[in-house]
Amino acid sequence: MAAPTGGTTGGHRALSGPSRADTDKRASRILYAMAQREAEHATVNAAVNLKMVEQALGVAPKECSPRDYGEWTWLRVFDDDDLREFVAEMRDALLTAGHNESSTIVDGVIYRWRITADELADPRRRRILLGLDDVGVEDFVDATRPE
Repeated sequence: MAAPTGGTTGGHRALSGPSRADTDKRASRILYAMAQREAEHATVNAAVNLKMVEQALGVAPKECSPRDYGEWTWLRVFDDDDLREFVAEMRDALLTAGHNESSTIVDGVIYRWRITADELADPRRRRILLGLDDVGVEDFVDATRPE
């Protein structure tokens, strides 16, 4: 006697279509591919912006406009030495991101430098952070412990 088609188990007809395990595997592969694609996009985007910053370094600071920094317009608060340091750190991050297929390290570099840029954008904070001569005692206050 020939076995019935469609598969049977214990006298019950198996459901047609992919099993839940197969569906979960496919969903995992799709999500992984999407995450990889997002990481690749973020890495390429960072590389393009980095190239723009490198080109801006070759121009006199007074002649640079915010668009010369690509999406990283917040970098304009840094001097050339800081920008060179940023470029070196970002190059290393991009190499690591390419090898790891993850943009996490690139995101971390951008996050840290952006926080610093936000602090340097305020003139008083800039004077304090950079230790400029015109920082006076009045710029410092006693801090109280939070409760």
